[in-house]
Amino acid sequence: MAERLHDRGQRGPFLFFNRNSPSQSSPDGVIRTLAYQLALSNEDLRDAICDAIEKDAEIATRPLDAQFKTLVLAPLSSCSSKMTTPMVIILDAFDECGNAKSRRALVYLLTTNLHLLPRHFRFLITGRPELDLKNAFGSHPGIKSVSLSAVEWSGPADVLRYIHHELNMLYWERGVSDELPLGWPGTQRTEHLGSRAGDSFIWAATGIRYLSAADDLDERLNRLLSQQAFSLGDLYATALRSASN
Repeated sequence: MAERLHDRGQRGPFLFFNRNSPSQSSPDGVIRTLAYQLALSNEDLRDAICDAIEKDAEIATRPLDAQFKTLVLAPLSSCSSKMTTPMVIILDAFDECGNAKSRRALVYLLTTNLHLLPRHFRFLITGRPELDLKNAFGSHPGIKSVSLSAVEWSGPADVLRYIHHELNMLYWERGVSDELPLGWPGTQRTEHLGSRAGDSFIWAATGIRYLSAADDLDERLNRLLSQQAFSLGDLYATALRSASN
């Protein structure tokens, strides 16, 4: 979804949360990060956000609702007539943004303010159905909540598509510097890695991060595929050993 929106020029800020990176997934920093990415995405928004910061140099320390209204809502509203293309702001894996207690203020802010955005600006929020999020988003009249059923989940096929996409991204980012052959890593090794992951997105994402940290992508992929059995625990242990070397 994020990739398709990006290709159409409709993707705005994209925040991905991971509870293993608490400093990057703290609810306290979400609005500031949104404002920063909005400023990078459009010159008019950049000017509006910079003007707001000049008027209140302490805005980054204000409560979240003040930050949202000053750094997000006001700039989007003032620039809406100049931005006719729809923009979708993505908060991915929102259930990993802090915990139920620490994100309470942010969740309340979103549920009570998103309807104030100009019509062509929308939020797409994904995450596991934690109780606090179900209660907040599931019953709000201005928010459409969609539950992905088991029928819509194709398990290993979806994981394989994710792996294929991420390996392609690694190839385009590092193909020249790592002297990777055209079409790296090839269909056979991609499917082999997919078979290792099975229907586990966690295994796949951990494996991709393990590969991304390598000085030699091809050598590390071969090492990963050469293991006879490689559980998620094995993968974590290997990644930790590599990080400590």
